[in-house]
Amino acid sequence: MKKTFVLKSKLVITLVAAFLLLIAGCSSESNGSNNTDDGSSGEKSGAVTKVSLATGGTGGAWYPIGGGFSNVVNDNSDVINMSAEVTNGGVENVRLVSNNDSHFGFVNTDAAYHAFQGNEPFGKKENIVSMFNLYDSTFQAVVAADSGINSISDLKGKKVVVGPPASSSAQMGWDILEQAGLSEGDIEPLLVSFEEGASALSDGNADALFVMSAAPNSQILNLGATKEIKLLSLEEELRNKIVEKYSYYGKTTLKAGTYDHQADDVETLSLPTMIIANADVSEDVAYEFTKMIYDNLAKVHEFHAMAKDISLENAINVPIPMHPGAKKYFQEQGLDIK
Repeated sequence: MKKTFVLKSKLVITLVAAFLLLIAGCSSESNGSNNTDDGSSGEKSGAVTKVSLATGGTGGAWYPIGGGFSNVVNDNSDVINMSAEVTNGGVENVRLVSNNDSHFGFVNTDAAYHAFQGNEPFGKKENIVSMFNLYDSTFQAVVAADSGINSISDLKGKKVVVGPPASSSAQMGWDILEQAGLSEGDIEPLLVSFEEGASALSDGNADALFVMSAAPNSQILNLGATKEIKLLSLEEELRNKIVEKYSYYGKTTLKAGTYDHQADDVETLSLPTMIIANADVSEDVAYEFTKMIYDNLAKVHEFHAMAKDISLENAINVPIPMHPGAKKYFQEQGLDIK
């Protein structure tokens, strides 16, 4: 009996020791997985660095395109793992990226330019650099077809969904209203998401909806399926005034048929969309993100109608200095980066 007890005791001790060694090994791996090898922005997990991409609201183009970017990265990269985050849009994205709450973000070129210079609405020089240019977003002013509203100046005294708070869309809306001779006191502004704005217009709780997004925009499409709407053209004199004052805006035409029942071209304004990075993101991470997108453009073009405009040729047209990792990739492709 004593011999049997001794044998059993030895077996138990051996098993316990093996279990403790296993726990120690797992703990060691876990502790090591949270450290980056260069101290740069990004959370390291084993050999993969976790990064986040600030996109926009679910009613715009940035969210589906950003989700597509993340899928392409995660399907093809052994270096980074990316998550796409819902946000209020460009101005908020600048702050998220600058504060390292997100590593990359969608913005429009006006927000990137003013943030890098330290102009309003930022008030200080933000810690951002450019990654690459994507495509042009389009200003779209939507009203009910029977509203009697035919121009921006007709919005005096009306409830206007100017855009989501802390967004380039809202900033562009205010710029256009100002150049049309309307101040904040001349309208009843609503600062809500595109989705909420479309609902407000549909329910009669708003008279106009401003959307600065890729066209066609999903919220305008959904709105047009349940309510007769029309898009306002901007008069040529107004467009000239705006482009002269704000050089980052451009003239564009929304072709007839972009939306159902849109019989005529709509003359409006455009603003390029680009990706920015926190300036402290490592060169390897920025290079890998850029490579994953531009080495897989055929897949990227499937995410949204506007994603088809993403090209290597347009990528380097950015208003602020480019991240060294992105620059390295584009130089390898033979592009001349200033």
